[in-house]
Amino acid sequence: MTRSPLPASFLRPAAAVLLCAGVLLGCGREGPDAPSGPSATHRRPATARAAEPERVLPLDRYFLTPSDTARIQRGIGVLVADCMRGAGLRPPPGPLAPPPSPPRNERRYGVTDAASAAEFGYHLPPVPSQVPGETLDRARSEALTGTHDGTRPRAGVPAEGCIAASARQVTGAPGYPADPENLRRLNVESFERSLEDPGVVRGMARWSACMREEDFRYRTPLEPSFPAHEATPEERRTALADIACKRRTGLVELWYAAETGIQRDLIHRHRAELDALMTDRARLLARADRAGRNPST
Repeated sequence: MTRSPLPASFLRPAAAVLLCAGVLLGCGREGPDAPSGPSATHRRPATARAAEPERVLPLDRYFLTPSDTARIQRGIGVLVADCMRGAGLRPPPGPLAPPPSPPRNERRYGVTDAASAAEFGYHLPPVPSQVPGETLDRARSEALTGTHDGTRPRAGVPAEGCIAASARQVTGAPGYPADPENLRRLNVESFERSLEDPGVVRGMARWSACMREEDFRYRTPLEPSFPAHEATPEERRTALADIACKRRTGLVELWYAAETGIQRDLIHRHRAELDALMTDRARLLARADRAGRNPST
């Protein structure tokens, strides 16, 4: 079987978070580079999704969860506020509540949600934007993020800014931690091996035959590509046929079962390094919790 390329979104670290003042502390900034236009404030909310079974894979428990990320964010946020007060500046508001996270493996085997596909095709539903609660002046903005031009911020502010300096105290780096490279490598390996599983190969052949009955010529569910910004009628029609053929052939269920077995084997063979990752994560979260419980007054 010719290997299909991995979806681009599949390769992104699940826990990688853009560390900036707007995300961490819910604030805007003044200046010509501030966002503007309709997309900067409101986007269409995603439609309610029909109930889809959440498919949890064995390796999932080793990844940072949304709850873990919230704990890290809170700990860093408390340290940032302390840093700002130490420089004689008023801290910005606390963290914005993150939007609801979709299930981790929602798109691992392609589109499966007919309600979403009917409106958005293969595109992800847009996430409602978070409206900034406060606009910062230049002094507070530079204290948060640093100056980035070689000049030092005001006295009492770390050269790299309060956000990066605070993150180092929790994560050991100037930002949020990505999931470890070896864990992401195993996650990709299990997916690639699943594409070569004989049962999955046969299931994809049945799915492809089903799609041909609807006048679509695709060998695997990873092939459809619609780069337009908005879903077209043809894209929506293709996505709905894709889902119908998955259901008719049982492809997603057998694919999930095959990869579950592959991941269990990988865990057995890499137990020591995965246990070490869990120990490191526990220490990271303990540092975040200590920071979050002990704000300066």
